[in-house]
Amino acid sequence: MNKPSKSYPNFDKGTSTLVFKGEEDNPREFYMIGGICWPVQYELPDQPPDVLGYAILAGKDLETGIVYVFEQKDFVTIEHIFNEKQIVAYHGLAPWFNTIWARYYANRFYFNQSDEISRKYRLDVIRSEMITSRPQMIEVPMPDIKDALHTVWRYAKTKGVKIDADSLLGVHLPLAKVDKHKRNIASPPVHALACMLVGLDRFPYRKP
Repeated sequence: MNKPSKSYPNFDKGTSTLVFKGEEDNPREFYMIGGICWPVQYELPDQPPDVLGYAILAGKDLETGIVYVFEQKDFVTIEHIFNEKQIVAYHGLAPWFNTIWARYYANRFYFNQSDEISRKYRLDVIRSEMITSRPQMIEVPMPDIKDALHTVWRYAKTKGVKIDADSLLGVHLPLAKVDKHKRNIASPPVHALACMLVGLDRFPYRKP
């Protein structure tokens, strides 16, 4: 994925202008949005269960309408966890929010999980002293995972979303499905993507 070399905020419009290497004379305007899956246990076919959280940051090109997933981050905690030698044992998500704001001027993230899980991690985000730019966490209705995955596949099949094929999201996306028992077979990266795309459809960008 070609990432921008420079960015400029358009606070009055709620967008960001991104400049890409080799395209300095053609800056592009994007509506920046993200998706979050709080840490949860999941299981992929022929693999043991694991626990993972995932965050993505994307931008919708306002000229072409294509959504580009620029950044991805796996996590299990919000703040870093240190071992007895005061070395980071688990990298938290908190610094990522600061990086995303500095690079893209983006702070809008969609999520959809159980109340208890969402409440716990949202409070961790609010209480984190590491986060200097407070993100907006917006719950998006997803009453039926089949509909959410339909949204993902619609974007994928129509080439409306661009994802690095070698990323964890790119590897997990082809495995996402709803099985014959109507169970969600979607890993945290795919769930984060679904939240972001459903949120984008439900709350599309509108010019001020």
